[in-house]
Amino acid sequence: MSRGKKKAAHHLAPPPPVSHKFCTYCQVHRVARSFSKHQKACKQIWQIDHEARGVNRTLGTSSSGENHKNEAEDEIAMMDIEPPSEIENLNIGGYSSLRENDSPDQLLIDEQYGPSLPEIFLKVIPHPKSMIQESLIIPLIGNSMHQIKDSSAPYVPQPQERPWAPFRTLEDFEVTEVAIASLMPRNVVNKFLTGITGNWSDSKSPVTLKKYSDMDAALLQARKYIVQFKCEEVSAEFDGKVYNFKFQYRDPWDYISSLVNDESLMSVHMWNSVKKYYCEGDFEEQIFDEPNTAETWWNVDSELPEPDPYPHCYVPLHFWLDKGMVTRHVKKYPMVIRAAWLPRNIRNASGNGGGLLVGYMPIVPDPGDRDERTANESLEFAHFKRVVYQKVASRVFSSLRRRSHSGEARQCGDAVNRVLHPGILIESHDGEEANIFCACRASGRANYPCPKCLVHKDQLNNIIGNFEARTSDSMRSVIRRTLQASTKTEKENILQGFGLHDIQHFLWDFRFSDPYAASSYDTLHSDDLGKWGKHLWDLLLIVLEACGKKGELTRNMALFPRWSNLKHFSNVSTTTFGDGQAFYDILKCILPCIVQLLPRNSIFVKCIRTYQRYRLMIGLTCMSERRLQRLSGIIEKYQDEFLQLCNSYKKNPNFPKQHAVNHVVAEIRAKGTTDNYSTRMARIDEKQEAIARIRMAIDNDIAARAKIKAEAETNNDDFKADSQPNLVQSVWAAPENIDGQSPHWKFGSPEKPINSRALETEMPTLCNLSFKEFDDRLRDFLSLCLPTEVIRYEDPIVIRLYKCVSVKYQSLEDWTESCDILRCNRQFHGQERYDCILSESKSSALQFSRLKALLRCKPPSGRLLDVALVQKFTAYGKWKPNTIWDGCKVFKENACPSFLLMDEVVRGALLAPAFGSGENALYYFMDIVDGDMYLRAGN
Repeated sequence: MSRGKKKAAHHLAPPPPVSHKFCTYCQVHRVARSFSKHQKACKQIWQIDHEARGVNRTLGTSSSGENHKNEAEDEIAMMDIEPPSEIENLNIGGYSSLRENDSPDQLLIDEQYGPSLPEIFLKVIPHPKSMIQESLIIPLIGNSMHQIKDSSAPYVPQPQERPWAPFRTLEDFEVTEVAIASLMPRNVVNKFLTGITGNWSDSKSPVTLKKYSDMDAALLQARKYIVQFKCEEVSAEFDGKVYNFKFQYRDPWDYISSLVNDESLMSVHMWNSVKKYYCEGDFEEQIFDEPNTAETWWNVDSELPEPDPYPHCYVPLHFWLDKGMVTRHVKKYPMVIRAAWLPRNIRNASGNGGGLLVGYMPIVPDPGDRDERTANESLEFAHFKRVVYQKVASRVFSSLRRRSHSGEARQCGDAVNRVLHPGILIESHDGEEANIFCACRASGRANYPCPKCLVHKDQLNNIIGNFEARTSDSMRSVIRRTLQASTKTEKENILQGFGLHDIQHFLWDFRFSDPYAASSYDTLHSDDLGKWGKHLWDLLLIVLEACGKKGELTRNMALFPRWSNLKHFSNVSTTTFGDGQAFYDILKCILPCIVQLLPRNSIFVKCIRTYQRYRLMIGLTCMSERRLQRLSGIIEKYQDEFLQLCNSYKKNPNFPKQHAVNHVVAEIRAKGTTDNYSTRMARIDEKQEAIARIRMAIDNDIAARAKIKAEAETNNDDFKADSQPNLVQSVWAAPENIDGQSPHWKFGSPEKPINSRALETEMPTLCNLSFKEFDDRLRDFLSLCLPTEVIRYEDPIVIRLYKCVSVKYQSLEDWTESCDILRCNRQFHGQERYDCILSESKSSALQFSRLKALLRCKPPSGRLLDVALVQKFTAYGKWKPNTIWDGCKVFKENACPSFLLMDEVVRGALLAPAFGSGENALYYFMDIVDGDMYLRAGN
C-alpha cells in the first residue's frame, strides 16, 4: 500500500492489475469478483442522476408545450443512453492516470487521509464475499486520530410512554432490580418491601410492591417479553431400566432471530469474517482478537455460496455449560449460548445482545455406589451419562440442524435480507464436561483422553508435539468400524483405541459445527484452577512447609504492596481458595515472596516465572504473529523446565490440563483470543435477562428524551447565545498540559489551597530533612518549565495537594484506552499508600518513581501546572536474589525527592519489596501486573 504523497496528475503510472476491471459509470477500476453486480448498481445510480438532471432542465422552460416536448425527448434519450467514455481512452502512451498499485480500497483510503496514511494504524480487510468491500483504516497514533465512521445511520431510540412496563412504576422496577442484582432471598425481600412501603417512608413511598409475591408476579410478566421456555423429555436405558429426564429449554433460533431483528444492534453485527493487520511504516503483520478475525470463520465464509441474490452469513454460537454454577438446591446444569457474531463486550454483558440461558441439562443420578463398581460398570454408567447429554443437546439445538446446511433467509433490522447459517463455533466447558459433551472417555481412565486430538496418556507432558486431530468425519468413521466388529471385545478395542464411547454425536449432522474443533481452551479451569492452583501452587506449599518457610511466605504476601484489581492476601498459605481469580493474583505476586526462601538457582522459581509469562501471554486480548511466535518459544521453555521440576520433586507430568497447552496457539489462530471462550463470565438467569431488557429500555428512553429536549432548545427562535449565563469555572479546574492539550490525568481528593512557603511548616512530614528548601526548589522548577513566566522571590505561589490521580494511557496490548488509579496518601484505609509510576525517559530503559505528593501549582500569572513530587528508582546491581529469573530487575529507591511534570507520567507501575535482601530500599519491578506493562518491559 502506498504511504507516500500522491503523485501529481501528469505523472504516469503503470496500468492497473489485470485482475481489475474498469467501471464506465463510476470511472473506477474494481476487482473482477462481483464486477457485473457492481456495474449494474452503478448504472442504476447513474441513470437516476441523469434523469434528475433532465427534470431540472425541464423545470427551467417557460412553455408547457415545450415542457412536454422536452420530457418526451428525455424519455427517448434515457432509452438509448450511452455510458460515459472510459478513462483508458484518454491514456497517454498506453498508461492510465490511476496511481501506481492503487486499488479501489487505496482510493478510499487516500480520500479519507489525504496525502499520507497514519504513522501506525490497523487495517481491516473484509472477506471477498462480504457486502462491504472497502478496507477500514483505524489510526493508532500519528497524523490522523479519527476512524472512518460507519456510513449507516446510527440507531436512535424513541421515547416510550412506560419503558418500565410491565412494572406499575419506575420505582417498582428499580427496587426489583436491586433485589435481583443482590440475590435477595424471599424473606429479605419481604422485610425490604415492608420497610420501603411502611416506616421508612411514612407510608408515602411510590413503590406499590407490598411483598415478594407481587415482585415475582411482575417478573413473570416481564419474562414474557423474552424467548420463552419449552418443556421436553428424553429417555435412556441403563442396567436394564429406562430412565426419563424432563428438562426446560429455549429455541436457539428464536434467540438468533431476536438479535438479527434488533435495530439497536445493527451497527455492531459482524456479518462476515475479516483479516486484521497491524501496520507501522513498511511493516505489516496479522492480528487476531474477535472470532471473526480468525481462520475458522474465514474458511466458513469461503465455503458459503455467493449472493443469490441475498448474501449468505455465518451466525456462530458460543455454547457454555458449567456444572460449577449448580448449588446444593439446584439439580440442573445451566446451558448458556452467546452470539459470537456480536462484539465480546456486548455478548458477554447483560441487556440487548447478551447471552441466553438456553436451558438446563438434567443431572444424571447415580443409581449405585461408584466405589463398588467394576471398571466395566463404571464405563457403562459413563456411556449412559453421555447418551443423556447427547439426547438433550440434540433436542435443544434441533431447530438449527437444517438451517446450518441450507440457511434461512431473514430480513434483518437494517431492512437487508440475509441468508443465515447457524453453527456452534465455540464450546466452553471444564475438562470433565468437555469429555462428556464430545462423548469421549473419562480423562483419568482413557488411553486417549484429549477431546481434541489422539494423544496417548503417556505423552500428555509433550506440549510441543504433533498429534492427529479429532474431526467429525474421522470419529464417525470409527463408530462405523465398530458396526463391522465381529465380537464385543473387538468393538471395545476399537473404541478404546480412540478414546470414544459408542455414541453418534448430534453435531455430526450439523454443518460448520465440529464438536472437537469447537471444544476450546479455558484459562480458568486449565490454568488458574488447574496447572497453577491445583499443581504448582499445591506443590510449592508442600516444599515450603518441608523446609519451615511457609510462615515467611505468608508474612511476605501480607506485606506485598496493594494494587488496583489485585487482591491482597493476609493469610495466603492457610486459606483455601476456590476462586480462579484469587489463584491468578497469587501467581502475579509470588516470585518476590519466595525467591529468597528457596535454594539458589531454583528450578521452581524459573519454572514459575516461565509459567507466569505463558499465562499472561495467552490472556492477551489481541494476539499478533510476533506475539504468537514468542508464545511458542515460551511453551518450549515451559515444557523443559516443568519436566525438570517434576523430576526434582517426583511429580507426574502427565495430566490433561498440562496437555491443553499443546492446543492454545492453534486455538487462537482458529477462534481468536482466549477471552472469547473463557468460562469466567457473568452468570445469568431469566430474571436477570428480563431486568436487563427493561433497564436498557429505560436508559434508551432517558437518552431519547434528553436528545429531543436538547434539539428543541437549540431550535428555539428565542434562543440567543449571549442570553445564557456564563458558566463560572473553578479557579482550580484541571489545566491543560504543557503543550496546551487536554491532560491524560485527573487529580482527585483535594486538600485546601496553601502557600508554597507555608507548606514546610504546616506539612512537615511531606518536606522531610532529605528535601529542604521546598519553596526555592519549586520556584526553580516552575521557572524551568515555564520560561516565559517571570517568578520573583516575593511572588506568592499557591499550591493544592491531591491524594489520588487517574492516568489514562493507550494500552500496548490492544491499543485501546486504559486507566490506572494511583494513590498518594498517608492514610488510605488505615495504611500508608504511595503508588509508583512509569514516566518518560530519554533512554530506552524504563524510568520508575514513587509518588510522594501531587501538586497543582498556581504561579502569579494564574496559569495552573500539575506537578508530582517523586522519589526515583535507579537500577541496582550490587545485590542479586538467590535465583535470577527471566526479566528480573532490581531497583533502589532514591531518598531525595524531585519534581516531575504530570505530562511525563505514562502510567502506574508496581514495584515489590526485595524480601530478604537486608535493605529496605530495594525493589523488584513487577512486569506481570497486566498485558500492557508486560509488553512495555520488552517481553
